[in-house]
Amino acid sequence: MRPADNSDMFNGAPDRYDWKLPGKREMYIPCNSYALSSPKLKYADILKPGHIDQDLTRYELHRVWVVEGTVAALLRRSGAL
Repeated sequence: MRPADNSDMFNGAPDRYDWKLPGKREMYIPCNSYALSSPKLKYADILKPGHIDQDLTRYELHRVWVVEGTVAALLRRSGAL
């Protein structure tokens, strides 16, 4: 589980980070994994200890944007919030 405000490994409001967009790069990403949404599958078929069943996933090579986020300077001090 993850907090509702945790998106893509960043926790909290987006304005608490300094964002950079270094560019694009080719990466294998999970994409078009339609087998995971099959109504024939039960949760026990999908969920394995520590991860989902990789036989049901699909990864494709795509050119994706790289986004870097670092905690904003004013918020780096512990106890700042």
